Amino acid sequence: MRALLWMFFIFLGSAKAFAEETPQQRGKRVKNEIRLCLSDVREYIAKKIDAAVVIEDPFPHLIIEDILPEHLYEECLRHWPNNSRFQAGKRSSVYVTQGAVEGTSLNFCEKHFWRTFGEVIVNRYIKPRILAKLLPYFPLKLGMKDVDLEQVKTNATDYFFNSRQDGLVLDRGGYTIPAHVDKLNIFAQMLLYFPRSSETNHLGTVFYRGSSHSLKELSSFGGTFSKKALPIAKKVSYNPNILVVFLQCPFAWHGVERTQGSELRRLYVSPIMMTPEFIQETYGEVYKRSLVDDYFFEARFLNPRNIHVWGETYAN
Repeated sequence: MRALLWMFFIFLGSAKAFAEETPQQRGKRVKNEIRLCLSDVREYIAKKIDAAVVIEDPFPHLIIEDILPEHLYEECLRHWPNNSRFQAGKRSSVYVTQGAVEGTSLNFCEKHFWRTFGEVIVNRYIKPRILAKLLPYFPLKLGMKDVDLEQVKTNATDYFFNSRQDGLVLDRGGYTIPAHVDKLNIFAQMLLYFPRSSETNHLGTVFYRGSSHSLKELSSFGGTFSKKALPIAKKVSYNPNILVVFLQCPFAWHGVERTQGSELRRLYVSPIMMTPEFIQETYGEVYKRSLVDDYFFEARFLNPRNIHVWGETYAN
């Protein structure tokens, strides 16, 4: 029933947005939104990433300041959805790439802006260059010590695919993530910070220093949480327009400290995912999900109703 009510409100919001503008006005608006994402942005981003240096301590990562041109960052803030468009809870996500954003509660303008931002800016302009930066560290992943990097480069589609998991994330007061290592099927995690000021710069990602975990320590979701307190190696400042990227490897321990009171943390999350086929071939004996499970899991991001359907089905 809750899922049906959620979709009903989405329908009402979309209907209102369409009713407010004529087709010609909507077309002009969409072109303007796309133009904002394309004007000289590709070259700017390429220069920022090419100039960035991979920091290897405590694990390979990148911190790139001013990753977006100032005008585009301001447009992102202007198009950031009202908090009411995120579902209740300490952490809520709105998935925005093609196929996923259509079923969200975003208005017409927000949908087109964030779909273009996700499909073009993130997945075409940013992600391939980040992948190239981190690919030399592929052997640090579990079981990848003897991997043939040239083969990975030549046959990239056998190893990486464009996931539907890109999303706008809102963390409300009381949210925290303890030290953990991400799932095996993530090659690297990308976080783009969207604070409106630097007043909450203490809310950035925390990197911990710890030893490598083993395949036997994987949890049911394919990642690992630390069973003991780990020393902090670095706290990334949660400042405007910063891209934080880190490799998934057995010692990439990270988390976020608890938000307090009315504090909000806004970020765009975009994992660089490895193909389910490669994960099954490499980790099939210990990985807790089948190939069907992985693709079923991916499908849940295409419709808010599937979030609940997947959970109930997988639990059974």
